Amino acid sequence: GMSFGVKNVQAEGVAELLTGGEEYKKAGEIFFTAHPELKAYRKDDTCFMKITLSWARINDYIQTPPHVEEHAL
Repeated sequence: GMSFGVKNVQAEGVAELLTGGEEYKKAGEIFFTAHPELKAYRKDDTCFMKITLSWARINDYIQTPPHVEEHAL
């Protein structure tokens, strides 16, 4: 849903499950570098998703007048 007290992002695109290989390894490195406290929770079935956006809208209803941006990617 939308909230008028925060910025919102709406997006369309394709999500791909990474099941192994270099992309999976790199995604894990990026994620656990950003969140080292979560390394203890990594299991053999930990999965990562690659999301390729095709469209995005940023809604900022905090400011007056509201600011809305749309981007075709």
